Amino acid sequence: MATTRDPWPLVHAERRALLADAGRFTAEQWATASLCPGRTVRDTLAHMTATARTTPPGFFLKMAGAGFRFEVMASRDIAALTAGTPADTLAAFAARADSVAHPPGPVDSWLGETVVHAEDIRRPLGLVRAYPPEALTRCADFYRRSNLLIGGKRRVAGLTLRATDAAWTAGSGPEVAGPMLGPAPGGHRASCGPRGAHGGGPADADCTSLIRRRPAPRGRWPPGPPPCANGPMWTKPLSQLGPDHLMLTQRRPRACPDAPQQSSRWHWPPFSPPPRPRRPTTPRPPA
Repeated sequence: MATTRDPWPLVHAERRALLADAGRFTAEQWATASLCPGRTVRDTLAHMTATARTTPPGFFLKMAGAGFRFEVMASRDIAALTAGTPADTLAAFAARADSVAHPPGPVDSWLGETVVHAEDIRRPLGLVRAYPPEALTRCADFYRRSNLLIGGKRRVAGLTLRATDAAWTAGSGPEVAGPMLGPAPGGHRASCGPRGAHGGGPADADCTSLIRRRPAPRGRWPPGPPPCANGPMWTKPLSQLGPDHLMLTQRRPRACPDAPQQSSRWHWPPFSPPPRPRRPTTPRPPA
C-alpha cells in the first residue's frame, strides 16, 4: 500500500499522542525500564527528543565528536536531556513535537522510529494505543522495502505478508499473517490473536509481528542456544513460528543443526560460518 502523502502529519500526531500519555506519568513510571535495553522510559523519550532536534550536519558533527560511536553519541544526548527533572524532559519533547528536523535518512524511517519507540515506552506501562491504520501500513511498507540498518527487505524476500488487523498485504510467496504490532511481555498489547484481542486475555504465543521487534540483550545472541527454525524460516507457516520470529525488524534466526545451512546473506547481523576442517598432511620422511 504505497502512498506519496507527506508523513510528517502522522509523525506529529503520534508524538502528540505520546505527549498526552507521558503527561500523566508518575515518578515510578518515568523510572520504569523501557523495551530499549538499558534505557528507562524517560531515557527513551529523551532519545526521541534528541532525534527530533538533530539535523544531518549536526548528526555528523556529533558522531565525529563521539568517535563515530553511535551509542556514545546517543548516551550523551540522553544525559543532557535527563539532567533536570522529568518535567524538564517532557517539556523538551513537547517543544519538538511538531519539528521536521531529523538525522540523515528517509523521512518514513522517522515515522517508524516514532511508532516503535512509543511502543517501547507504552508497553512496559501497560498502555495501549489504537494507531491509525495509515501510520502502521506506511511503516510496514517502508520496512519491507528497506535494508537500512534492520535488513527488512532481505528478511521478507519470497514471502507474502498479510496484516490481520489492517487492510494490508504485500509480497509474493508463502503467506505469513499477523498483526502490525505484536504482543507485549505479559500480553499487554491487543489484537494478537483472538485470546489477546483488545487486551482481554493472554496474547497468542505464535503471533508474528509485522513491525515490532523483540528486544534482546546486547551481543550476537542472547545466552544459550540461538532461536532457530527447522529449515528456512521464511517457508514455514505462521503456526510454526514462535514469538522470536518477527518478520521485519527482528534478527533472523540461524537454521537448526539438523536443517540445511542458510547462506549468511540472509542473516542480520551476519554470523561467521564454522571453520573448514584442515586437510591432513603427510609427514615427510626423515632425510
